[in-house]
Order: sequence, then C-alpha cells, then structure tokens
Amino acid sequence: MIRVLFVDDNIELCSVFQLYLEDTKEFIVTTCYCAADALQNLGKYQYDVIVSDYNMPGMTGIDLLEQIKKDKNPIPFILFTGDDTKETAIAALNAGADFYQEKVDDIEIQILDLSNKIRMLYAKNKAEEANLRKDAILECISYAADHFLRGYLWEEEIEEILSRFGETLQIQRAYIIRVAGSDTVKYPELVVQCVWEEERCAVRNPLHEEPIRSYLLENDWVYEKLKRGEPVIGTMYSDEDTRSFLYKTGISSLLLAPIISGTVLWGFIGLENYHHEHVWSDEEVKAIHLATGVFGSAKYRIEIEEMFRNPIQHGLVGIFVTQNNHFLYTNPRMSQIFAYAREEMLRSLPFMLFHPDDRDLFISSCSTLLLSTFSTDHLELRGISANGSVLYCELFLSQIILSGRPAVICTLLDISARKFAEQRLLESESKFREIFHNSNDMIFLHAISNDNEPGAILEVNQVALDTLGYSRDLLVQMRWDEICPDFVDYVQKKHLTDSQDMSRNTFETEFRTSSGLVPVEVNSHRFTFQGNPVMLSVARNITERKVAEVRLRQSEETLKQNILTSLYEKDTLLREIHHRVKNNMQIITSILTLQDYRVNDEKIHEIIRDCRNRISSMAIIHEKLYMTESFSEILLGDYLQELTDRIVHEFYPVGDVTACIITCDPNLCVDIERAIPLGLISNELITNSMKYAFPDRESGTITIVVEQKESVISVRFSDDGVGLPPGYESDQKKTLGMQLIENLVFQLQGTITTVSDSGGTRYSLEFPIPQKKR
Repeated sequence: MIRVLFVDDNIELCSVFQLYLEDTKEFIVTTCYCAADALQNLGKYQYDVIVSDYNMPGMTGIDLLEQIKKDKNPIPFILFTGDDTKETAIAALNAGADFYQEKVDDIEIQILDLSNKIRMLYAKNKAEEANLRKDAILECISYAADHFLRGYLWEEEIEEILSRFGETLQIQRAYIIRVAGSDTVKYPELVVQCVWEEERCAVRNPLHEEPIRSYLLENDWVYEKLKRGEPVIGTMYSDEDTRSFLYKTGISSLLLAPIISGTVLWGFIGLENYHHEHVWSDEEVKAIHLATGVFGSAKYRIEIEEMFRNPIQHGLVGIFVTQNNHFLYTNPRMSQIFAYAREEMLRSLPFMLFHPDDRDLFISSCSTLLLSTFSTDHLELRGISANGSVLYCELFLSQIILSGRPAVICTLLDISARKFAEQRLLESESKFREIFHNSNDMIFLHAISNDNEPGAILEVNQVALDTLGYSRDLLVQMRWDEICPDFVDYVQKKHLTDSQDMSRNTFETEFRTSSGLVPVEVNSHRFTFQGNPVMLSVARNITERKVAEVRLRQSEETLKQNILTSLYEKDTLLREIHHRVKNNMQIITSILTLQDYRVNDEKIHEIIRDCRNRISSMAIIHEKLYMTESFSEILLGDYLQELTDRIVHEFYPVGDVTACIITCDPNLCVDIERAIPLGLISNELITNSMKYAFPDRESGTITIVVEQKESVISVRFSDDGVGLPPGYESDQKKTLGMQLIENLVFQLQGTITTVSDSGGTRYSLEFPIPQKKR
C-alpha cells in the first residue's frame, strides 16, 4: 500500500481524490486542508508521496515544499495546481518538486495521470532507498568481516555491528537470538539487542525474546525454514498466524534471518519495524543474508578456535613451550601456579622457576630431548613461586618442531597438595600408632571371616598384651572363643548384619586372661579397610567399676530403707498430731459442756453452745485427717454431712429436722487450709437455720448442694423455714456470727449471697481452689 498525503484547501476535491485513489486498493490517502496541518502530520506519520495544491491560505504549496526540503525529508513531492503559468512551474521544479501537474476538467483522466505519477515516484524512491540501504548494508558487512578477520572477539563487536545494521535499515528494534544446542526451540536465548525509540517499543512489545519465542513455538514451519537457511519475512500480507502475531505485538514488519555456524542453525537475527510496514526488497534480503553468513562464519571460527584453545588456556595443568632456553608460550595456569604475570614469566628463563638444587636436572632433560626424536621425560622438581614459597611440581616433557627447529613442550602439575597430604598421612600414621600403643584401653583390629565371625587378630596394642598376660605371637594365633567365649555371639547379633546403623555397638563381657576372667566393656566398630571388612574393638577393664557398682547398690538399698523408715515415722507423727489436736478440742468441748450445766442463763447457754459447735467443726477435720491416708485433704461431702448431723442433733436430739448433703462428685476433696474456714462458715449458717428457721416447729429440712465447676467450688445452703424477718440483714451484720462469716469468706477469696422469702432462706457460697501441680 502506497501512503499518500493529499493537501488542498478544496474539501470536495480532497474527498473526490481520496475516494478514487483508495478505490484502486493501492493507496491509503490522508487529506489536509492547509500546509500547516500537513507539516504537523509529517511530524507524526510517514508517507510515501505528497500531492499538494499551490494556492492555499497562509502557506503555498511551494512554501510547503521548501519547508520539507529544509527539514531534509526526501519524500517525493507533486505540485498539483490550477495555476498553469510558466513561472509557477519553474518555481516548483526549482524548489525540488518531482512533478508539476495542472488541474483539468476531466477528473477521471486527471486522477489516472496522477496515480501513474505517484506509482512512478514510489517505485523510483523505493529503488533508490533499497540501493542506498544495500550499499549501507554491504558497508556494515565489510566492517564486520574486517573486525572478525582481525581476531576481534564476537561478544565485544556484535552489539556495535548490530547497531550499525539497525541504524542503516531505519528500524526500531534489532536483536540476535540463539537457538542452537537443542532439538527444539522451546527456550531461545536473547544474546544481544538494540532498540531505537525504546519508549514506543516498550508500550507495544516487551523488550525481550518472549514474543518471538511464542511465535516460534506456535509455528513449527518458521523454525524449519530457518534451519534450511531461509529468511522469514513477516508483513500484513503474510499468513494468518503471522498477521495475528504482528497485530498482537504491534510490529508493522518483521525479518528473521538465520545464522548458520558450520552446518547447524546457531540462531537468527531479528529486525522489527513499528512505524510502518517495511517492504523488504530482494537486494536488502540478500545483503542481510550475506551479513548473517559473515556472523555464522565468524562464530564457527571462534567455536573451532575455542575447541582447541580451551583445553590449553583453561586447563587445570600448566603448559609451556621453551626453545633456546626461552619461553615461547605459557598458559594462564602457569601464572596461577607460580604467581607471576604472564608477561613477567615470558621475560624470564625457564629454569629460574625451579629450586637451585633442581635446575641442572631440568636443563639436562631439555638438552637431551632437543637432541632426540620422539622422546619424552618425566620429572619431579621443586618450584619457587613469586613470593619465595616452595612448591612441588611433576613435569611431562616431549619434543616438538616449531618454525623448523626443535622445541620442548612441557605439561606441569602442581603436586604440592599431594606431597603435603603424603606428609600429613605419615604424620597421622605416626600419631595413630603412638595413640594405639599408648592407650589405657585394650585395642584389637581383627578381620571378619566369610562366615560372619570374628577372624584373625591383625593388630593389638601393648595394653592388651599386659592385661591378658599373653605374648604378641601367641595372641595373634589364638581364636576369639579362647579369649572370650561370648564375643562371637555378641558380634554376630550386634554387627554382622546388612543394617548400616548396626556398625557400632557397646556391650559387656569377660575376657579370659592367663590368670583368670576379667570383666570388660567392649566398644566395637565395623568398617572396610583396603576393600575387606574388619572390626576395631576397644576393651576397657571394668573390674573397679563392677566393685563400685556393687557398693553403690548396697548404699542405695540402705538409703532406701532409711528413707522408708523416716517416711513411716513422719506419717506416724502427723497422725499422732492430728489425733492429739482432735482430743484436745474434744476436751475443750467437754469443759464447755460441763460449764454449760452450771449456767442457768439461757443467753450464756446459747453462747457456750455456739462455741462448742465451732470447736467441733474443726475437731471433725482433724479426726478425718487422722483416719485417712492423706494428711492434707478431706472428702468435702462426708465432712459436711457429719458436721450437719452433729449440729442438728445438738438442737433437736429427738426432733424431725433432717439435713441432706448433695454433691456432684463424692470424691471431691479440699485441703485443710480451706476446710477449716468452710467448716466454720457451714457451722454458722446451719446454726442460724436451727435457731431461727423453725420457730414453734419440730420438723424441717436443711439442704446443702456442693458442685465443682473447673477451679471453683460452689456450696449452696437452704432451709424450708420461715425466712428472715424484716430488717434482719442490717441487724445481723452487728452479730459475731455474721462478722465471722464475712472474715472467713474473705479468707477463702470467695463470695456469698443471701436470698430469703416465705419459702425459706438460701445462701450461696463460691470460692476458688488451686489447680494441683502434676
């Protein structure tokens, strides 16, 4: 499609020309009604040809042309005007117009003539542009070939060369993607890219290889075509998949050219345009294909050179070539070994790298090799590094021919670590033998037979000989059942299995010495030594420990008996204390009873009875503690039942007043610290019920409900008496009993509430109990 910018202040004429030209399906026409709008459009969009009227308000067509030329825009220009004067035509051609066409009455002939001129200018301009680009591309190819032939590195030059190609072709993005190394192209690698107008590209197409990767994955034919060495061109006239890809990514035109390294597709160069659809001419495609051929050849040459250079340059051994007692070549490893810079090493003499005492041997070997054909030599010499430290070197020398003369090539290994390891091994072996023979324990190294039994003794230390009382010659000839009858069974059970975690074990047994049996503790370990299964057994004489264990068991038994006796005496003492406290309280109660017989005053009689009941509530606790195994807790239900029964019997020895204790848990216990205040509170509340709940009555019921909710105990007292009289609460606070209840509730850290009506009186007491420690 040819993009035409049509400029004319005649709106109807613009519409007619646009309609006729676009109807041919060859043109895309943009219309402007003044020169200013045309200049503004030229700043935003790209056109192939401009057709402009001459007479327009503000700026004439020739003024527009002169401004375009001033902006150095080479776009073809046709001046289309009704002013047919000779001066106008000359001015237009002098300004740089490609054609000057007069407006005529026959519109169809005029449009036909104008369209032919547009096609002619478009073809001429594209041909000129293609030739210019071809020349520029060939210049870039020449630059690339020159640099690659001079030995410049691919990685250092490829970005500069790619940048030159992109600027020459006036595209927005150029890149190289590597696909070699696998049969598929699932993971292409972006090697390098150059982007022009990055902001525009970033909006429409992410600056990485992902879109191209998707294009290759979805279109196998693209990869196959590249493998055959054929370029892939993508335009709006391509296949449906390519057009869809271009539309998604915002690319106007695309060219993928293969880079063949040897005979293998190494990768491809990609060229993208976002402004307009770039029509790739045959000359451009051929030139770009030639360029990728240069890239591929350079890459192939580099790969071949690397194939041979890498083993030498990056090898783990030093390599050098010497001729006439001078270095011709040293690889980087030589500099690493001797800590000299390569230039510094090349300026020195080869034999200077070695210890003064070893230099003559090196010189003699080199002289012999230079006089012999196909000869080699092997040396071990000491080297001297740049910092003066000594290192050990292993050299493999042979003769080669360079420039028609014999030379010596040497492969040098730094064996300092091996030498030091051998030295450490000798030191370690010496230390092992020192430890082995001077250990305080008996040590045996013995083989394991094919029957999975302990075999011959391979090594034994001096302590074992002294302890067992045998000579070394005799001991190594003895069987294990002669030394320890149980040793074979222990080893077979504990060690001679396929389980990895059974390779170590410790057990106790007895060894037979020349004078009797000795108890020992054996720590054995199975492992492989020189390819054969062996076992290392360390045996310790535990005679003293066995004697100490017997003494310790005797001491423990004596201590246990003393502790049991002490605990029994303690239990007896506590039981006796509770019994005596209970008896003392009963004596006090009896004294109060005797005193009560001597008193005729009813008020004093009541006070003595209340005191006697309070003492009894505490005495019951000590009686319960005395009668149980535990000296710290009592059963709450049993205690309240007995306490209530005593109080009821005190007031109604032959009456019908009954007391009922209801508990959710018959095994509910409280400690003595809470039992005493709870008993005193219960005594006061039950006593009040007996005094005031049943006036003029000989029957009644007192109910006590005990519940435990988590760590809180709830005790509810209720009677079916007449209830409290009016004003009782304020008067009651003045009494000793209520003051006692208030203080005891505070001591329990609890709360108490009172409800009274015609149905009786109800008290609700709640207090916490501590959780038992496990």
